[in-house]
Amino acid sequence: MAATPMPREQSENTTQVAFKIPEDWIERADVLARALSTGISSVTRTEILRAALGRGLAVIEEETPASKSRKR
Repeated sequence: MAATPMPREQSENTTQVAFKIPEDWIERADVLARALSTGISSVTRTEILRAALGRGLAVIEEETPASKSRKR
């Protein structure tokens, strides 16, 4: 039996954005989402891309001296 998609909680501090990304990123996110999903819980492409963006921003901030003084 496949997991039934559950509505995800939405944070009050979110903004919807739209931009183009390479098609292979979508495919890679889909592979990761399937690999991380279980029979109990499913992981979405969107969650994978959000995690990747968040981690990528953290890396860039660490590499950028001016951003180190920015409060989160």
